[in-house]
Amino acid sequence: MLEEFLASKSSKAGRTYRGYASHLNQIKRLMDCRLPVGEVCPEHVRTYLNSRIEHEGVHKATANKELTTLRSVFSFAQKQDYTGKNPARMVDRFSLDAQDKQQLPEPVYIPREIYEALIHSRAARSHQPVKGVMFILYQTGLRIGELLRLRWKDIDLANNVIHVTASMQKGGDRSPYMVSRQLRLYMRIARRDALNACRAIGSDVEAPFDRMAVIASSRGRPWGYSNLFSRVWGPFLRAFRKERPRIYRRLQEAAGSGVPFGMMQPTNILSGSESPSL
Repeated sequence: MLEEFLASKSSKAGRTYRGYASHLNQIKRLMDCRLPVGEVCPEHVRTYLNSRIEHEGVHKATANKELTTLRSVFSFAQKQDYTGKNPARMVDRFSLDAQDKQQLPEPVYIPREIYEALIHSRAARSHQPVKGVMFILYQTGLRIGELLRLRWKDIDLANNVIHVTASMQKGGDRSPYMVSRQLRLYMRIARRDALNACRAIGSDVEAPFDRMAVIASSRGRPWGYSNLFSRVWGPFLRAFRKERPRIYRRLQEAAGSGVPFGMMQPTNILSGSESPSL
């Protein structure tokens, strides 16, 4: 069943798929996979997670990620009629105290001059919507998924607020964020341009403007993470490397010395800027 679940995630972004595969390898190693799916109970899940923390020294945040994967696994099993329950949803996440949070890795920041080189490059101008993605991520510190879920109805320019929706794995909550003057100006211009493009497309628009994605294609269709990464972000990085090789090397150093070419994702290098304006 675990192999079926992993196969169902083959269309996910590479990093997400590898994360699922890594978690499943740990589950197969430590849990009794000979046990029928329907007989797995919350205590089995707790025992597995406690073993990971107490005997293998993994961080509670990592155990929480593995719990999320287990919840997805059992949801898949329910849809396939392998079981009628989801025992992982009966297990609470580990709460992180101050000491736990101190052990988490520090966020990655890039110097402003590298960000300026990125956003003003010819590569960024020729690979839409890279400029918009970089600008909003740098100004807000949003996750890439939160940005791609953003719709124009979530942008409240009258009250200088954007309403950010978390992923369903994180509860799907909507949280309001105050935005900077610079971001308000950008969003007004971006909204005007998007509305004009929507009117030009006319009857081909798939949804009313307010329900359209802020980061959308020229036809008004929302960008998915995999398509954005493979069709836009990767080609942008290749073009930027040719255009500004010295800055590109500094970018690799800022993103992490072991990060291979093409794996520097937008949130790895832009989320949590040195001076976020929330």
